[in-house]
Amino acid sequence: FPASIAARKLAPALVMGNTVVFKPSSYAPLSGIRLAEALEKAGIPAGVVNCITGRAGEVGPVITNSSNIRAISFTGSTSAGAQIHRTVHLTTRLQMELGGKNAVIGMEEADLDTAVDLAVKGGFSLTGQACTGTSRILVVPSVKAAFTDKLLARGAQLKIGNGMKPGMDLGPLATEKQLKTVLKYVEIGKSEARLLCGGERLTGGEFDKGYYVAPAVFTDVKNNMRIAQEEIFGPVLAIIEVADFNDALAKA
Repeated sequence: FPASIAARKLAPALVMGNTVVFKPSSYAPLSGIRLAEALEKAGIPAGVVNCITGRAGEVGPVITNSSNIRAISFTGSTSAGAQIHRTVHLTTRLQMELGGKNAVIGMEEADLDTAVDLAVKGGFSLTGQACTGTSRILVVPSVKAAFTDKLLARGAQLKIGNGMKPGMDLGPLATEKQLKTVLKYVEIGKSEARLLCGGERLTGGEFDKGYYVAPAVFTDVKNNMRIAQEEIFGPVLAIIEVADFNDALAKA
């Protein structure tokens, strides 16, 4: 993602003849720098792609407040996007890709093994650190119990550890700040719904070298609860019972 998100924004901008100021994430700046270096080596003229690094709070306003910037494309948190929207220059066009609470719908006719596999991949891949990740499971009563049992069994099989090692399903969270955020939402979830498994920080051995959290599954979740409304950006799934497809679609 640190390279692909930037590439799919840079490519159309350059094809249309624009110059670009590219600010990669402070948590993964090296990927962005390498991408800019590759473009330079490929023959992009000097000054066409300009890669700058630094804290968003310091670098961001210089970009967003400038009347020389014709358009901004931003990928990040909803709160950061809202801040950009409030401070951007009046003549600057905006495109935002912000937080999500994406849902999987489980109906009576579903192949439950496939549905559970998709829910696990969508919710726990990248340790839940994707705005396109799955965080809500909307399931009808007739298959809720079977779906939940299969989900817990599948989750128990996941291998957690250093993502540089083969065979691992979940790596660590990116930062200590994100670890604290996920653990905070697990506590919020405990006060709202019922935690079936996971949600604790993993410690000991290699786990002490990173910010590892056991993937969490909540049930008895209502769509108005905070864990169903707010982006957690971690390996946390919420099971929400729905009456039928129309109810699921409305809640989704």
